[in-house]
Amino acid sequence: MTTTPPADPRIEAVAARLKEAAQERAETLGPPPVWKRPRKPKSIKEKGRS
Repeated sequence: MTTTPPADPRIEAVAARLKEAAQERAETLGPPPVWKRPRKPKSIKEKGRS
């Protein structure tokens, strides 16, 4: 049986600040440019056509 340690309010506060800062950076920068977005893999049919 695994036990989880009690939540440390200091760690929770730091995690909340990090999430908030990351959200602010994402809003400031906007969406990533097209060339930096992850690629969508081609399906088998699309691979056969090219």
